Formats: sequence, structure tokens, C-alpha cells
Amino acid sequence: MKKYILIFTVFSLLVSCNQKKLNQLSQENAELKEEAAENDSTINEFIQTINEIEANLAMIKEKEDMINRSTQSNENPNNARAAIIQDLKTINTLMEENKQKIASLSEKVNNSDIKLGEFNQMVKSLNSRLEERKTEITQMQDELALLAKEKEMLTVTVDTLETKVSDLSLVNQIKTDSINQQIKALNTAYVTSGTYKDLKEKGVIDKEGGIIGIGSVKKLAEDFNKEIFEKIDISQTKAIPLNGKKATVITSHPSESYRLNSEDGNNLDSLYISDPRAFWKASKYLVILYE
Repeated sequence: MKKYILIFTVFSLLVSCNQKKLNQLSQENAELKEEAAENDSTINEFIQTINEIEANLAMIKEKEDMINRSTQSNENPNNARAAIIQDLKTINTLMEENKQKIASLSEKVNNSDIKLGEFNQMVKSLNSRLEERKTEITQMQDELALLAKEKEMLTVTVDTLETKVSDLSLVNQIKTDSINQQIKALNTAYVTSGTYKDLKEKGVIDKEGGIIGIGSVKKLAEDFNKEIFEKIDISQTKAIPLNGKKATVITSHPSESYRLNSEDGNNLDSLYISDPRAFWKASKYLVILYE
């Protein structure tokens, strides 16, 4: 009987020891699972942060390409400038986000109980790429500032040239107008006609010489009235219309430079100027007297 009691006691002790070990192992297993879950969560958070940084870097590259296209395009300068300014703001925002994300990731990696050598290398690589982007963006901003200055100088130069061209055009226009006025003046002559009585009363002609009006010569008055004369363009006028049986040219014009025409042989219809240069050289005033 004692023998059985001893065996039972030993068995009970063995069962109790094994249960303690099982409980201990179960607890250790639960702790390991919890630690693994935490590690998985930490690693997933690291990967998510890295993916966000990579997406930001891709967006920065895309904005850089857009800026390069804007600076080389022929679109409206004001629209291009506005687009570039907006893209630079976006780049600066993304750069600041990346800087904060990398700093946070680096701190988490350093404080993690997990040995993450590869993550440390990835953080270093991201920092290096971020610095490269920062350097490129700084260079781009310097180039854009230089380009803006060059465009400003070019605009000033163009404005100056346009002003000079405008001034030159104005000077040329003034010269052209002056020349045209001179030509017009040179080509302008003055014509009037009428009987002696009409022309005398209007202060155009007078008589000189002779005795009591006999043998006197009709001539242009010294201070004749110019208001009753009609302007003509001598470059366009070859014939002066006449209306009378007999007409005399009072003003001085070479007789060989003109002729009086009559189609029916009775009434004169025109004074034809055969040599305009010689005709108008002596006088730009033409007075025709009908008798």
C-alpha cells in the first residue's frame, strides 16, 4: 500500500512540474508572438514611411521637369512664371515633408530594439538623395533667377530698341511729311481768269504806260489779291479750261511752253502746257484775260 502511495505522489509531482513548464512555455510563446507583432508593425511603419518619401521624391522630380519645360516654352511669360512659382512652392513643401519623415524614421530606427542594419543604410541613402535634390533645386533656383534677370535685361533692351525705332520712325515721318509738303509746295500753282473789268476790280491786274489809256499794257498788279486764285497741282495738270473767243496770258510764261486750243476754230477750250517745267519756272501764278 505504501508503495502505491509513493508512486502516486511521485506522479503528482511530475505532473505538477510539467504543468509549470507548459505554462511558462505558453507565456514565453505569447510574449514572442507579441514581440513579433510589434516588430512587424514597426517594420511595416518603416516601409510605409520609406514609400511616402519615395513618392515625394518622384513628385519633386516631376515638378522639376515641369519647371524645365516651362522655362523652355514659348507660352505667355506671365503664365509660365506663375506656374514655375507654384511648382517651386510644391517642391519646397515636399522637401520639408521628406526632411521631417527621414528625421522621424531615423529616430525610430535608432530607438528600435530590432537590429535593422539595412534600414539604417536605406535612411542614409534617402538622406543622401534628399541632399542631392536640395542641391539640384538650389542650382535650379539660381538658374531661374539668372534667367529672370536675363529676360528682364532683354525686355529692357527690346523696350529701348522699340523706343529708338519709334523715335526713328517719328523722325522719318516728320522728314517724310516735310518732304511731301515741300514737294506739294513745289507742285502747287495758282490760276485765275476773267475780263479786265473783273480782274481789275478784284485787284489782280493793272495797266501801265500809254497816254490816257492808249498804248497801255495790262500786267499783274504789284500787290495783287491772291485769295481769288485756284490752287492746282502742276504735276497733274497739263490743260487749263478756257471759255472765250480770245484770251491773253497776262503773267510771264515762255510762249513756246504753251498753246491755246480751239476745237471749233471759234471759241477757245483750253490752254495746253506743252513744257510744264519752262512754263512754271517764271511764275507759279497764271492770269488769263478774256477779251
